[in-house]
Amino acid sequence: MQPPPQLGLNSPSSSTVSSVASETFTSALRQHQSSMVNMESAFRQLEEENASLKAQLAAEREEKQGYALKLQKAVAEIQTKEQQILAYTIELARYRVLPGHM
Repeated sequence: MQPPPQLGLNSPSSSTVSSVASETFTSALRQHQSSMVNMESAFRQLEEENASLKAQLAAEREEKQGYALKLQKAVAEIQTKEQQILAYTIELARYRVLPGHM
């Protein structure tokens, strides 16, 4: 049989255990703080990218609205010209129908 281990001879002192625990905690805290700094930096970068994309989207919408307005104006002009052509066609038909103008 082996004799029971004698505490105190080869076991670490409470100050050594406390020191190791403190160093471990400090190291974990530093890693956590570093991770938080990295996450905050990534978050700021994403916010900047989001703002940039929103500005780009707004510019594209404005451009499309400009195109839509130009298209509406073009359609209105075409409809006006179609009405003028129809009016001239009707006038021409009336002129040809009048006696003596055939």
